[in-house]
Amino acid sequence: MPAKYLQRAGVKGAAIHSLRHSFATQHIKKGTSLETIQQVMGHQDIRTTEAYTTLAREVLSKELQENAL
Repeated sequence: MPAKYLQRAGVKGAAIHSLRHSFATQHIKKGTSLETIQQVMGHQDIRTTEAYTTLAREVLSKELQENAL
């Protein structure tokens, strides 16, 4: 069902999984706690949430290194 809405909206190359990943990534970059993201996404195990946010942490680490004082 959600794929139908993505198609109607003209969103190409996206799937629900990629939208969930983007949601988690953007929230971790803004400082939202993993526990909050876990609850919102409905994950019972925090490790599932951490899998979504690994890339976000790598990006943040790279940005910090590139912009070190």
